[in-house]
Parts: sequence; C-alpha cells; structure tokens
Amino acid sequence: MMSPPLDLADNNRNFHSSSGAVSVLGPNSVQTYGSSGTSSCVYNNLFESKSTATATATTAQQHLSQPNTTTIAVVNNKTPCAFLGSNTSNNATSPALGMYSPASGATKTEESNRDDSSRPTRESVLRRLSEALMRRNLTKIDLSQRDLQPSDANLIKLALFQNKRLHTLKLGYNHLGDEGLITLSSALANSTSITSLDLGFTGVGDAGLEALAKNISSYSNILPLRTLYLAGNSFGTRGALALARIIQFRCCHLKTLHLTGNKIGVDGIRSLARAIAFLSTSPIAAPNQQLCETATGGIEELFLGGTGLGSEGCHAVSDMLSFTPSLRILSLADNNLGDREVTILADAIKQNRLRLPLEALQLSFNRLTCVGVESLMNAVWGSTSLLEIKLDNNLI
Repeated sequence: MMSPPLDLADNNRNFHSSSGAVSVLGPNSVQTYGSSGTSSCVYNNLFESKSTATATATTAQQHLSQPNTTTIAVVNNKTPCAFLGSNTSNNATSPALGMYSPASGATKTEESNRDDSSRPTRESVLRRLSEALMRRNLTKIDLSQRDLQPSDANLIKLALFQNKRLHTLKLGYNHLGDEGLITLSSALANSTSITSLDLGFTGVGDAGLEALAKNISSYSNILPLRTLYLAGNSFGTRGALALARIIQFRCCHLKTLHLTGNKIGVDGIRSLARAIAFLSTSPIAAPNQQLCETATGGIEELFLGGTGLGSEGCHAVSDMLSFTPSLRILSLADNNLGDREVTILADAIKQNRLRLPLEALQLSFNRLTCVGVESLMNAVWGSTSLLEIKLDNNLI
C-alpha cells in the first residue's frame, strides 16, 4: 500500500511503511517505532541525547522509497543523513544534512524554475536541524541560502560541538554577520573534524574574523581545515591581518582560500602574501613548536579577485610567487592590473618556475594589452604544470 504523505502542519500524523512508522509528535520531539509498535528511538527534547538508536537501515530505506513523502531526521546509524525536502524516488542516502533536491521527473530546467516557496523555510530547516542533532554523527551540514540570522548561530554552534565527525559546514548566502561568526568562532576553533567551511556572502566583517583568529590561536590543537570560503563579505585590512596570523602561525592545514570581492587593500594583501611566503621559508612559525611540526604544506589555491590589490599589492603577490613551492591556482581577476603589473608577475613566475606548480592563472577583467600578454607567455614557456590562463575582458 502506498504511504500517505507526511503533513508537517499536522503534528499527530503518522508516516507508515511495511516495517515501521515515524510519528512527528511536535516541534520538540521525534519518535520512531519498529514494526512491533515498540519505541526504538526517542528524542524527548531538542538538545538531549537520544536514549537508544536501533532503527535499521532497511527501515530507513523503506521510508525513503515511499513517493510524495517528507522524511525528517531518519535515524540510521550506518549512513547518517537528513533530508530537508520532499523525497520522490529511491535515491541513495548520503551522509549530509542539507536541502535534498528531489528527482521528481522534471527536467533540470523545470527544477530551477520552480517557485522559491517549494524550498524549505528557515523555520523548517532549523527545526529539522534541531531534531537531527541528537544523532551526533552528521558529517555534512548545508544551510546555504536559508535566510539565517545571527541568533541562529547558537543552534549551529551546538551542532558543531555534538557532531564530532562533521567535516563540511556550508553557511553561504545568509545574514550571520560578525555577530553570528563571533558566536560560532569558539566551536569552529575547537573542531577536530571540519575540513571545509563556507562563509561566503554572509556579511562577515573585520570583527568576526578577528574573533575567529583569536579563538583559533588560543587552542592547542591544529584545525584540519583545508578549504575556507570568505568571498563576497565586507572585511578589509584588519580581517586580512587576522587571516594572515592564522596562516603564518600554522593554526590549520589551509590549502584553499577564497577572498574574492573583499576590499582587503594593499596592506591586507601584503600581510597575506608575506604569511604565505613565510610558510616556505621558515619551518617554525609559532611559539608552539609541536604545532608547527604537525602542520605541513602551504596554500595551494588563492582567490584574490576584486580585492583592490593595485600595483603595490601586485608587487607583494609577486614576491610571494618567488618563494612559494605549493601554489597551484591563483586568481587576480578584476584588480585593475595593467601591463606593468603583469610583467612583474611574469618575472616572479619565471624566477620560481622550477619549483612553482602553477596550474591556473586567472587575470580576467583587467587592463592587459598584447605587451603584458607577451611578457606572460615568455615567462610560462616550457612550464610542465600550467594548464590554464584566463585573459578574457582585457584590452588585448
């Protein structure tokens, strides 16, 4: 028999399958039942530990296979997941908490043209996150574009503390601001599992990054963080200086840094470039020698488009290129660079050509002419690593 859809507006509605049911008792509790009707997993309050968890993968998969149903915090110890949306096909579970894009038979174009009202609301997403927190084994949380406010950071902070295997946290395109990041900073600094953090377009400014840097430097453990998205925010020189301290003191294993669209300015760029270059010239960069010996490598992907680096900032980036042995991707798009600046970059690349593993160089939306392009081509001639140079929207 086909299961009836779960109506989120009706708190007493049960969602059945041949082997069990999930009963949504209210916004603060979720209870699952086995086929015998006995309770197998109970969440009594939003943030308390669950008493037992014996719901099986088979039961969870049967729930997911029912058409036109909405699944809330399906309990499955082997494949932790929570889907925030309607499920209409037998899609495999994934270890993620985020919006689940249904395979409803519509084309991708039709899916993209759907009204925004079909997307889970901020309130429903936060409620489901509260319910899912109790499992303590989430590996990915995606809350992008959910209109999150600074006060919502408290729930996310709790998720960080309770899910020790969480490796990806995506919070982009929300309204967290400095207040939200300040709230999250202690939990982020204490994380031993986060490898990817997306805070792009969240209104983060200098104060938020300074708080994050302060908390990270105060903890004894090195963060496993490898990818940090901070594009489209509002921090400037102070925020860049805070990031430079994190990099120079090897507080994490950072490999990819997205700073596009932040008006960092010359001083901020200079500090970041020196910190990155410092990694390749000094084996010990912090007072705690043990921390430095554990952290390895350097920045591999650096995105500085639209940061206002100017001619002086370009000199600083060139100095960095002369030393770093790790940079693979460099984006300097939309920085008003001319032939003179690009010639300086070309000289640095040529000087470090044997050690620099540069694969992609992005120089779109600048003021280059054929003169600058010629200098650049001469510098990279014979490179065994370079795969791409972007020069669109210049004066060539």
